Amino acid sequence: MPSFISIDTETSGKDPMTAKLRLVGVAYSPTDNLYLLYPRDKVKIQEILASPLPKVAHNMKYDYKVLVRHGFKINGVLEDTLIISQMNGELKSKDHKLKTLVKDLFNEDNKTFDDLMVKYNPNVKKALMDVNKIPTEILGRYCANDCSITHRLYTKLLDITDKDCLKVYHEIEKPLLRVVLDMEMKGLSVDVKAAQDGYTYHMDRANFCKEYLYDMCGCYFKVNPSLELEALLFDKLKMPVLRLCDNGRPKLDDSVMKRLAKMGYEEAEMILHYRRSMKLANTYFKKYINMATKGKIYANFQQTGTETGRFSSSKPNLQNIDPEALHVFKAEPGNILLSFDYKQMELILMACLSEDKVLSAAALAGRDLHSETAEQLGVDRIAAKVFNFGIPYRMGSWGISQNLKAKGKWTPLTECQAILDRHKQKFYGVEAYAQKMIKFVKDNGYVATISGRKRFLDPSTAKPAQCVNTPIQGGCADIIKIAMLGIAKYRYIPVAQVHDELIFEVPISEKEAVIKVVVKEMENAMKLPIPMRVSVVEGYTLAELKQNK
Repeated sequence: MPSFISIDTETSGKDPMTAKLRLVGVAYSPTDNLYLLYPRDKVKIQEILASPLPKVAHNMKYDYKVLVRHGFKINGVLEDTLIISQMNGELKSKDHKLKTLVKDLFNEDNKTFDDLMVKYNPNVKKALMDVNKIPTEILGRYCANDCSITHRLYTKLLDITDKDCLKVYHEIEKPLLRVVLDMEMKGLSVDVKAAQDGYTYHMDRANFCKEYLYDMCGCYFKVNPSLELEALLFDKLKMPVLRLCDNGRPKLDDSVMKRLAKMGYEEAEMILHYRRSMKLANTYFKKYINMATKGKIYANFQQTGTETGRFSSSKPNLQNIDPEALHVFKAEPGNILLSFDYKQMELILMACLSEDKVLSAAALAGRDLHSETAEQLGVDRIAAKVFNFGIPYRMGSWGISQNLKAKGKWTPLTECQAILDRHKQKFYGVEAYAQKMIKFVKDNGYVATISGRKRFLDPSTAKPAQCVNTPIQGGCADIIKIAMLGIAKYRYIPVAQVHDELIFEVPISEKEAVIKVVVKEMENAMKLPIPMRVSVVEGYTLAELKQNK
């Protein structure tokens, strides 16, 4: 009797929300595998997936979404060799593709999907290659073999992965996988008309800027960085060359244009307006239009996509939405968006880990920690935030100075250093903790979060920022993931996770009940010397959530 089943799918494309299923591979052991055709073997596929045995896949989220979309129900615990490999931290390669891992761990070469596509789509551009050109038996055996090597890889990874990392995997990441899948398949509601209007507006604005530039300069030219633009600005218009590229040519990026605009060159200012509108039109609004499926965008959340264990997101990156495009994401009629955000989460965890008396006392008293730092250092709150966030990243006087300059608060290096020295004196517990973590990595070759998640670092090359910031940022990741597991027990699933924030779309009639549960679970996710606190805001678009914070 097998202890688990490894599965794989072969489909028509890379997007699991639109790809058509062709066949399913299954392995009960490294030598016992098979493939089944869809829809011919639909009943047999469902019979296998209905088994209570755990299901293992490499990038389970893709296979799960494809199978569910095609009407299948998958029982049993979900396991993912991709997640385990990302958590291992001691593997030879940082490339976590299935065939790369098998090559590294078993010294075996296996054909890749791209190998098959190229072989059976000769002289065809990659974007036009068709999986249906691959003979069914060839594709089926390839898929079944993938299941076999995934079966072996799972057993091997369990054997070689650090026990503390495995504990975090089994207690947090593995159960969280179904929650993340529910979150991704729920999707974010999108106002497609608002996206279309935004695209049209900014394309019109970009065209206006371009025509205005042509009139100003008396000639046609490429507005984007080019030799034409270089010749126009520096040869014809005699603008000063402010920065050079590595090849010795003048830089034409936005930072240069901003400086030229401040010097009074209207052409540079108009170029910035043009670039801004083109970026909004194409990087945001057009992409959202193309991504939308029946009024929703299904983002991809990588639960172990960063070294610290924090979530990352893609297609789209919800952590990097331009403020002017936030209004595109909305609640459906009758629903409302709720944002639950941990208040000053990293600072509170830093106070807990460092046991700094000043920071801890302020946090326990419920005082604003940026204001406390400002008072202790004799700076304003904006500058205090730069220092608070710069300290765990081990920023020196130059880094602090550059960050202050970006916020319109230029400060001489000597003054920045004096304030840094003052911070070490006032918050000596924080500095002692930082030095302790740096020494710990030097002695042990890893650093761990509050739940035991490890990040392995080479003591000879580890950066101080990695040693100090990982337990803080990674600890925050642990806490919010544990909170998500607690909330999921009530069948409340977020539509997005961004930094220290969970966003839900709920019926207006259920708002109060959801708020009560989510706040309770988030604030009690982990017992800490200083309790975490959560702020709640509501709105009908992501833009309203941001405005209401």
